[in-house]
Amino acid sequence: MRGFKRTEVNDENYLQILIYFIHCNPVEGGPCNSPGNWQRSSFRAIFSDRHTQLRRKEVLVYFDTLENFLYMNSHRPKLTGVE
Repeated sequence: MRGFKRTEVNDENYLQILIYFIHCNPVEGGPCNSPGNWQRSSFRAIFSDRHTQLRRKEVLVYFDTLENFLYMNSHRPKLTGVE
């Protein structure tokens, strides 16, 4: 794939921003207006009780609480480092 670049994630803050970036990319690109509206997003799986292979608790550790996860994913950071 052209333009693809691997970057080692060895910082918790960077991982937190990557999670944000993955969830908000469809919003930034225009196909939806909220991460929860993107059908293929893992964002909705964080709030669901349904079985998933997503490790919800491991993701939420980086945000402390579900409320912080929701807050961060609804506010664009000033600098993501993944642009």
